[in-house]
Amino acid sequence: MKKSILIFSLLFSVVILHSQQQYTDSLGKIINNSKLTFEQVQPAYEELINYFLNENPDTAEVIAKNYWKFSKRIANEKGLAEAEFFLGKAAEIKGEYIKAEKHFQNAVELYSKLENISGHADSEKHIGFLYESQSEYDKALSHYLSAMKLFEKAKDDQGIASCNNGIGHIYFLQDKVEESLKYFNKAQEQLQKIDNPYAKAIVLNNIGMAYDKKNDFSKAMDNYQKALTIQQEIDNPYGVALCLTNIGNLYSKDGAYTQAKKYYDDVLKLNEQLGDQEGIARTYANIGIMYQDQGNFGMAMDYVNKSLNLYESLGNKFGMKEAYATLSGIYEASSDFKSALNYYKYFTEYKDSILGEKSNKQIAELLELYNAEQREKENELLKKNNQLKDSELEKADEKSRRQATQLIALSAGFLLILVLAIVVLRSYHQKKRANVKLSQQNDEIKHQKEVIEEKNRDIMDSIKYAKRIQEAILPPDKVVKSNLENSFIFFKPKDIVSGDFYWMETRDNIILFAAVDCTGHGVPGAFMSIVGHSGLSQAVNEYGITEPGKILDKLNERVRETLRQTDKTEVKDGMDIALVGLDLEHMKGMFAAANNPMYLIRRKGANLITDKKEFEADKEGVDHVLFEIKATKQPIGATEDTKNFVNHVFDLQKSDRIYVFSDGYCDQFGGSENKKFKYATFKKLLLEKIDMPIHDQKAFLNDTIVDWMKDTEQIDDICVIGVEV
Repeated sequence: MKKSILIFSLLFSVVILHSQQQYTDSLGKIINNSKLTFEQVQPAYEELINYFLNENPDTAEVIAKNYWKFSKRIANEKGLAEAEFFLGKAAEIKGEYIKAEKHFQNAVELYSKLENISGHADSEKHIGFLYESQSEYDKALSHYLSAMKLFEKAKDDQGIASCNNGIGHIYFLQDKVEESLKYFNKAQEQLQKIDNPYAKAIVLNNIGMAYDKKNDFSKAMDNYQKALTIQQEIDNPYGVALCLTNIGNLYSKDGAYTQAKKYYDDVLKLNEQLGDQEGIARTYANIGIMYQDQGNFGMAMDYVNKSLNLYESLGNKFGMKEAYATLSGIYEASSDFKSALNYYKYFTEYKDSILGEKSNKQIAELLELYNAEQREKENELLKKNNQLKDSELEKADEKSRRQATQLIALSAGFLLILVLAIVVLRSYHQKKRANVKLSQQNDEIKHQKEVIEEKNRDIMDSIKYAKRIQEAILPPDKVVKSNLENSFIFFKPKDIVSGDFYWMETRDNIILFAAVDCTGHGVPGAFMSIVGHSGLSQAVNEYGITEPGKILDKLNERVRETLRQTDKTEVKDGMDIALVGLDLEHMKGMFAAANNPMYLIRRKGANLITDKKEFEADKEGVDHVLFEIKATKQPIGATEDTKNFVNHVFDLQKSDRIYVFSDGYCDQFGGSENKKFKYATFKKLLLEKIDMPIHDQKAFLNDTIVDWMKDTEQIDDICVIGVEV
């Protein structure tokens, strides 16, 4: 099992902290002096925020908010941009990544408007670091490359070095060691031009990590010791903790456990003093792995579980993945193969989400795009040089021709010379006017292109941010599996954001889940999905309702109130929903729906009774039958003659399969005649594949609909939930 890693990728700027109360008091007096101008107050705000940023980010955040209010009051966009940037840094240090990204995005917009390249680049770089911290490497790389271009434009060597370091870090986390060394060395070369010992220490440490992964003990230790010396000289406790941890890992990896434990104990004390929760989690993990290597599995489990709990509270996917892998190995070595398999499943789920093929492909495409742009710039420069040479040759030829014409004209007489001169002069002026007009048109086209591209970028950035918010409301895979082990959720949005969503809650031993289809798709549908999710959760958690029919009644009421809908309203937005409740302890099921039905498949010979009414099978297969429980024919939202939703109650049987879905799958066009897939085909498909394991049906449904669509565009969002009792 590989050792847990600790590596810095971005923070090249070090803050010198002071301790004198007199210092902070004097800065505070400057800030509170209402007679001073922005130019007089701005440096005090900047120094005071930096003073508190690392050791007390909450205080730094309060001061940055005051800075923002001050800048807003006097309408100073420079101050607003700096305040947004500082608010982003404070949230970043506290691990509040969504909040931090919002502030950095605001800073990007303001700095771009001010044409402040350095501020724009720094903000892009920090957004890249936020994505990297959340293991979204393709997005991180995109922002690092954007920052790199801006730093190159500004000729900022330190900024370029930090971006190279960040890209190297991404490769390192994907076990592409040679590629990571390539970028770390680029960063080190760039830093030779700069007097920044903090940045040099970070890169030295990262190079040590790369050699550590290559099992080159000597080079790894050499780079760690150099980095540690610098961090001690500049009195940076975070950097010292980083280096001590990596040296401890190196000793543990080499079997020198006594020396390793000494380093780990020192690091743990230092991280506790600093309040660095991620540092504490990493140290717990490293100690656990050391005990595992020694065969002390009890101590190993204790420490790795401590690490996992901290990583889960911090939302650190990479740390959770490593902890799951370590626990799987410990249980396997302890001959507890069932537990080992469970933790290995968790590990593979997180590994796939972090290091999936799609992410790798996007990273490769982004790098190729950046390199192509660089080549294009070089080709454009070469082309301009060639055009300049051609222009000079043309001018020389024109001069020769003109001289020849003049010699001929002299022999023809003065009159002919005058006529030719007039013709030539007139032609020259016409050509000059045409060139000026063409140049103006080209400038206008270029300007319009830049405006359109900028607006498109702003729109796409906003939509992508909306996607992250929407993803946050969906129940995580781990929660779904813990409640419904034998299940799948097939979710395929048409656009970046979706009008479909799925929902899950548990209360009083009843598992509630739903497939929801909001009006429209894309951004309008996404807005409705937030309203729907909030209403469902409120009905269960605040009002304590667990009966699906009553939940939908309450949701209908909340949606109408939220959208201020009446019988005469013009806002007719709403949603269709299929909601299931399972009481597995008593083998009872409940179902209520707005427009969308539920399918239940069970073995032939078994009946289905709800509310003393026996259902007839809707479709029969070889050994199984499919029952359709229809929905109440009205949507959630504005509608005339609103009625209560019917709640169906039925007995569950072992191996029952329940399916709820939106209309996107069955309404999709495709096939040889470009027709809808249809519900009858969907029922037949489910019956034919009833012997397929429930977990495999997700991939099967995806392959089927993709094959059905072929070159046809997806027309709507798709959501299908399948559960086996």
